[in-house]
Amino acid sequence: MSRATLVGGLGILVFAACSSGSSGGTSGTTGGYTITISGYKFSPDPLVVPAGATITVQNQDVSSTSTHTCSSEASAGIYDGGVAPGGFFFDTGNIDAGTSATISVPAGLASGTKQPYFCHQHTGMMLNPDPVIQIQ
Repeated sequence: MSRATLVGGLGILVFAACSSGSSGGTSGTTGGYTITISGYKFSPDPLVVPAGATITVQNQDVSSTSTHTCSSEASAGIYDGGVAPGGFFFDTGNIDAGTSATISVPAGLASGTKQPYFCHQHTGMMLNPDPVIQIQ
């Protein structure tokens, strides 16, 4: 193995090590944030984002024909649309398997704000029925 190949390979390994493991659910490509629905579970939980962020919600439950939603609720466990204190309202509507929707987080939300959300289609049946979007 030549020295150039070895150095080039190490550079790729170092780059991969530095670019993997993004925290807070960032996609790492455009500064956007992603909530993934897979196996009837929202992830990451919590999703930590700045005020003003755009969140893409991806329904990756493609092994079934599961339609999901991502909808704000006033407090965990209510399973009805609403807004937590200091939070924000959102409802993606139906997200078919293999598709996505977006949520716009309003600018100016206070750091530490926690907005729970749920799936209208499956309410408490999700593996994590009351995930949270938290403002950093």
